[in-house]
Amino acid sequence: MTLADAAYSELALLKIAKIWRHYSIKALAILGLSAVLGLGIQSPAISSERAIFGEMPTRIEDYFGQYWTRLTLTNSEGDRTVTYTYSPGAMRSFFDNAEDLRLSVRFINDEAVAVRVHQNGAGFNIPADKLPSADNSTSVFDDVFAYIFGYQPPIMSRLDRQSLEPNFLQGTLHSVTYCMSEEIAMTYEWISTQDYIWFITFEQEPDCI
Repeated sequence: MTLADAAYSELALLKIAKIWRHYSIKALAILGLSAVLGLGIQSPAISSERAIFGEMPTRIEDYFGQYWTRLTLTNSEGDRTVTYTYSPGAMRSFFDNAEDLRLSVRFINDEAVAVRVHQNGAGFNIPADKLPSADNSTSVFDDVFAYIFGYQPPIMSRLDRQSLEPNFLQGTLHSVTYCMSEEIAMTYEWISTQDYIWFITFEQEPDCI
């Protein structure tokens, strides 16, 4: 074999090696993608539900962003209650006259125990087409619940907890509580007319089953 033949053979082998390497990489990439897709099909879907109660402030901040204000109180037993306020986000668009709407979460010893939607010293209005109906069908409260907890409430049955306090602020204060989901109750207060809301609060409630 001449030197020219040897050089030609070496060049041919190099070309074959490059071609083999090229298609081997493609094959491995396809196999890898197939494996990922296969695992994705077998894995359960990630839920958008948000665990609120019992969570720490850092976790709640992951949901609603950097807090606006923080108020800390300590009782005689040494329990520390901290209330953080956050941006209400899209919830402001659910209501009328809600320019100063805010979302507050109350923590006891760094565990979330209550969520409240309110304005600073003023009420806000429910649009007429979003008022609760007699059969407790979809209302603005479903939208608020879904925004906070990440899923539509499956139930909305009234609990026997209505209380009336006449001559409060601008008229009669009505406090009404509903079960919104398993072990989650919503209380809201309206003043004089049912569309004028003072606040909405969500808390854990064992009676909601």
